[in-house]
Amino acid sequence: MKKYQLLFLMLYLALCVKQSHQWILYQKHNVEKIDEYFLDQKQNVTILKDYELINFVKVTGPESITFDCKGEGSYVGVSDGWILKWHGPKLGWKEFAIPLSIRKRELCDESTNPNLEPICGRPLGLKFNPVTCDLYTGDAYFGLLMIGPNGGIAQTIVSSIERITFNFINGLDIDNRTGVIYFTDSSTIFQRRYGMKNFLPRSTDSSGRLLKYDLYTKTTSVIYTSLMFPNGVALSKNYSFLLVAETIRRKILKFNLGTNKFELEVFVALPRVPDNMKMNHKGEFWVALNAGRLGEIDDDVLDPIGIGIKKRELCNGSTNPNLEPICGRSLGLKFNSVTCDLYIGDAYFDLLRIGPGGITQTLVSSVKGIQFKFINGLDIYSSTGVIYFIDSSTTFQRSWTVEWKRVV
Repeated sequence: MKKYQLLFLMLYLALCVKQSHQWILYQKHNVEKIDEYFLDQKQNVTILKDYELINFVKVTGPESITFDCKGEGSYVGVSDGWILKWHGPKLGWKEFAIPLSIRKRELCDESTNPNLEPICGRPLGLKFNPVTCDLYTGDAYFGLLMIGPNGGIAQTIVSSIERITFNFINGLDIDNRTGVIYFTDSSTIFQRRYGMKNFLPRSTDSSGRLLKYDLYTKTTSVIYTSLMFPNGVALSKNYSFLLVAETIRRKILKFNLGTNKFELEVFVALPRVPDNMKMNHKGEFWVALNAGRLGEIDDDVLDPIGIGIKKRELCNGSTNPNLEPICGRSLGLKFNSVTCDLYIGDAYFDLLRIGPGGITQTLVSSVKGIQFKFINGLDIYSSTGVIYFIDSSTTFQRSWTVEWKRVV
């Protein structure tokens, strides 16, 4: 169990520690508390408050981590292109795999230079196939790769679709029953070396995609487009749906897998940008949030955060406005008299539609690449199918206004 706690509560992308060292953090025990700006109830979230540090010397950027079929590891990809394996406190980190045979050790080893990533590789998403014990990784530059159980040089599984090379492969997860790998291409416009510091924080890029690769048919297909930096990927325990972290919008998206339509809904909105995401043995999801720090970690700061999503227990009966970004806040309601669909203006999850079968679908969450802030009332002109709705503010969210009213 401790290994799974380590897996789910990692800080995957640290932009804020010294260049000479990078740390992986793992949980010693839970502290049920979080940034009061976001939440003030205690039963909902677990964060990293007490943790130990495993040092990385001369490399940075520990990203997604995983454990192998024997429960050994963890395995992690770092800035110089290596995938490393943890052998315990005495032996430490050992080299396990590299993305390609032509990688130049003298140039790449211990590199922290983003401009060398297209040469050295940058492994991001990691997942072992429990059936074959092969390790799959999404490399930001070389595509979807596979590494045998004993490590070594990775084999390229797919690096393009319709003869267009992937630009920024990121997170992944594997359906070991069907042999389908779900993965994200975070952008078709910019590469990782250009975007992480300068472009991404202010980006309105919605060129990201969710894709799947079938190990048996050797085919790749696009599931969904127009995503704003899709990142971590996690399948549900019964394989009925898939969660994707949409980093720029600070949301977790849910894709229902029961049909080929891959119906989309907003699963949860978050206080900070989500990165990687994993499911534990209970079927709960843990999401690593990037704090965006620019300095060293202060021992008194509740940071970094790993959020466990347990929405029903958290939300039912809540009157706390600070929970609204997770639970939602339906404001405008209107049935379409022609289709009998219910349309909702949700202050956080935007314009929604609920069909007679009860499935919620997000219709629109932004305009011209700018995310809605405070969707409110709506009405429908049934004869034309036009929905008129209000965005009450482009500056603040509803939960903030509740606090202002209390103060006034």
